[in-house]
Amino acid sequence: MKVLLLNTQMAAGGAQKAMLTLARGLKEAGHAVTVVTMYDIANYVPLFEAQYGLEIINLRMKGGNGRYHPIATILATLRGLYRLYRLMCQTRPDVVQTFTHYSNIIGPPIAWLARVPLRVSSQRSLLHGRPQWLLTSDRLVANSFFVHKMSTVSEETRQFCIGQGIQAAKLHTIYSGIDAGRYDCTLTPEQKQQLRQNLGIGQTNPIILTVAHLFPQKGHRYLLEAVPTIREAIPDAHFLLVGEGDLQATLTQQINAAGLESYVHLLGVRQDIPQLLAISQLFILPSLYEGLPNVLLEALAAGVPVVANDLGSCREIITNGQNGILVPAGNAAALAQAAITVLQDPGLADSLRQAGRQRVIEDFSVDKSVAAYISLYEQLLPTKTSHHAIESRP
Repeated sequence: MKVLLLNTQMAAGGAQKAMLTLARGLKEAGHAVTVVTMYDIANYVPLFEAQYGLEIINLRMKGGNGRYHPIATILATLRGLYRLYRLMCQTRPDVVQTFTHYSNIIGPPIAWLARVPLRVSSQRSLLHGRPQWLLTSDRLVANSFFVHKMSTVSEETRQFCIGQGIQAAKLHTIYSGIDAGRYDCTLTPEQKQQLRQNLGIGQTNPIILTVAHLFPQKGHRYLLEAVPTIREAIPDAHFLLVGEGDLQATLTQQINAAGLESYVHLLGVRQDIPQLLAISQLFILPSLYEGLPNVLLEALAAGVPVVANDLGSCREIITNGQNGILVPAGNAAALAQAAITVLQDPGLADSLRQAGRQRVIEDFSVDKSVAAYISLYEQLLPTKTSHHAIESRP
């Protein structure tokens, strides 16, 4: 098959990782893959090209040299849309698969115009707080002849889509796949010492890690509220918060106002997540809602005990008390108590660590995820390929 994968923006996020992991898996399975992004927010394209061994086409659908300028943005968008159309006509893919909501709205109609036989969109998040026009557009395109199927990243996401009015028959759940080997990162004592030293953390201090965009949905405020309670029980604990986003200044102010700055570290975007997991004793995910949290899978794959909020998508990964601990969302006291329990009970931590890694290996492997996408494409393509030769442009 020839598959074109399209996302909205190239950034350090779960949707981008999922798309690039799928692209590499399809390529390794012998399929021809074209990876396209509508724009790159911070020069991630060359970074990910090197990391995943892929060529990424950047449509540059943002104008004004990084600053918002209406005319420049409109012109850049129109140029990008035309370039995407021409690219589809020239490469003549059998499948166009879109990731993230804006590409879901824009990609399928252009793929239809370019007479691509199979058009699959995807829903990777719960669009809480999004403007109504976006939800309406998402539903209209998904239910139309532009889209043959919409893949959903979890059953909770599938139910969300049904609740938004998307036809159940259009929806098909495929879990994300994680390369567990990449997160089985064994550092030498010297490497661990050096990394801790670079972070300004002592060699014996327990480390609690969180990796998430600095957005309200990720629930950082509740983690910060839990920090003093955790520190009362474990005075030498340090907290690493990896990610970037709109709440950078707000969280910095909250940390400083509470006097937490000496042991709560805002690290921004990092490219060494496996190494940070390797020196961590606990991973906390305080999100208030998620489609399917890739970072939770990464922590489990690394063998780090996890505490997460009791969300529908997290329950699809975590069995409470067996391979992780689930607590009520938005409850700082429960979050603190769960963290303390795991950190003070080495036997429990070891049990969670082993069961968590086994869960990822068995049910969330890259091979299993890629095979599910290939199976979906192959099931749908036979009914579409009969018109491919007729409809495709020369």
